[in-house]
Amino acid sequence: MRAFTICIAIALTLVAAASSVIATDFTWNVTGDGKYWDQDVYWLPNGVPQAGDTVTIPSGDQYRCRVRHDEACSSFSVGDRAHLIVEAGASLTISADSSLGTAFLELNGDPDDTADLIIAGTLSIGAISSQYGIRLTNGRILPVAGQNPTLTFVDENDDTDPPTIRGYGEISVKLISDGVVQATTSGETLWLTGGEKQATYETDGSGQWQARDGGVLRVDCQVSGSGKWLIDQGIGQSEIVVDHCQTELAGDVEALGGKITFNASFCTSGQVRYKNTTVTVQPGKSTKYGSACPAGFCP
Repeated sequence: MRAFTICIAIALTLVAAASSVIATDFTWNVTGDGKYWDQDVYWLPNGVPQAGDTVTIPSGDQYRCRVRHDEACSSFSVGDRAHLIVEAGASLTISADSSLGTAFLELNGDPDDTADLIIAGTLSIGAISSQYGIRLTNGRILPVAGQNPTLTFVDENDDTDPPTIRGYGEISVKLISDGVVQATTSGETLWLTGGEKQATYETDGSGQWQARDGGVLRVDCQVSGSGKWLIDQGIGQSEIVVDHCQTELAGDVEALGGKITFNASFCTSGQVRYKNTTVTVQPGKSTKYGSACPAGFCP
């Protein structure tokens, strides 16, 4: 009986130890491109970060961490000018509030596979110019199931061109943008859905929602603030499509060519300017500019 009791005690001790694994603080410790998250020799200490661990990538353009499988960590800190690249078919899940400095985030999917960043808390991304920010190629920024996270995109230097979120894919988390959100890939859609999106227009050009160079910006969520809506035609047939009724806007709408389609009603206290633009308002929907939205504008 005594031996049996000892065996049970040992088993319980092992279970308790396994359930209280101590989180590790990992630091990326290699420069250059072509280095992957799942290669343990590139981390200090040696190992591959897991869901409960914290991760730091130091500052500097020479630090480039690539993700090619489904990876996860707790909190995440990326230094200034460092690069985080998620490849097609891969994902990175971050479960706690995190910061990506004035960094460069790429979600590089392909026609068959997305590249996903999945967040649970607040993720703050800073950028110093249009050369830094977020690039999506069939990329998605998604919430952890059951969570309502926020992506905060901050312009760290008001004296330069504002930073950009550009490309195509999906942003389905709450977004507070101090930069420019651009659909820039001809024939492809940057889809804003899920949580509310917010932007404030500034004199340096930040705080804009743009379609250009043949890209399609599709909006199926609530948007607020004085952010400017712009079709900058460039190359190709650019388009903005509004699928969600909007009543909390104060930004101007300026379309220099291209198309703008209202599948839902749209109201802003800002002004409107159309030039060589095809404007379609679906039956039963309406648009209003230049004054506050009346009560009951959205059904």
